[in-house]
Amino acid sequence: MKLLQLSIVLLLCVVVASGQSRQPEEARIVIDFRELKLIITDIKPGDYETTVRGDTAVVKSRLYEAIDGKSVRIESKGVRNLTARISFEIGVLQYYNDDVRASPLDFLYKTGWTPIAITTNVIRLPQYFDNYENVIDIYKHLGCADRGGFERFLETSFFKKIKDESYLRQKRFYESVLKERRADYEECCPEYIVQANKFLARKSSDFGKLDDLAVELYVPKLVLEIRGESSSGAKFAYNLIGLD
Repeated sequence: MKLLQLSIVLLLCVVVASGQSRQPEEARIVIDFRELKLIITDIKPGDYETTVRGDTAVVKSRLYEAIDGKSVRIESKGVRNLTARISFEIGVLQYYNDDVRASPLDFLYKTGWTPIAITTNVIRLPQYFDNYENVIDIYKHLGCADRGGFERFLETSFFKKIKDESYLRQKRFYESVLKERRADYEECCPEYIVQANKFLARKSSDFGKLDDLAVELYVPKLVLEIRGESSSGAKFAYNLIGLD
């Protein structure tokens, strides 16, 4: 009996020790360049794929949250005259019906470079969604009062290009619904048949603004560039690319 009790105690000790040895995943991504180190904080490394090649690091989201809104801390020794700038690519997601996942159009709007502050060695990346407090919105960083203002800018500058692609994709999709999926949808989801007929009854000229096209803006890519001088006076530039 005593031998059995001792065995149980030893087994429990092994289980407890094993559990204590499993450390939680550190909530940061560390990127080592020659002159400096970038640390993206408050992030789950397992949710991202990180690659570093030369002077460029790419952090790609495996799920749905990109690195916009995150903090990037700079650790360095002897570097000086650090500056940073950022650019974005704005894309358009096309929605169809609830049975099909939204997909990006080919259209991309590439912003120019804009300066971004380094405050006590930390850069706070502008955010697309309002997930974080005290973080500037990407559109405000680009000089627009709000997201609606940026959408109006796109409508003024690129609406025809977006509409032509969006309308053609939806037309092809809803035609395929009626030709290839009608039997399935009539049995389970007749509202999709109604939706397809309603869309195909409209003309391209009936779509006059982005809200008519069942689209949503998103940010598939941002590029952060950090420049400076090493202790020897050599200039350097490193890029951090975030992909959604």
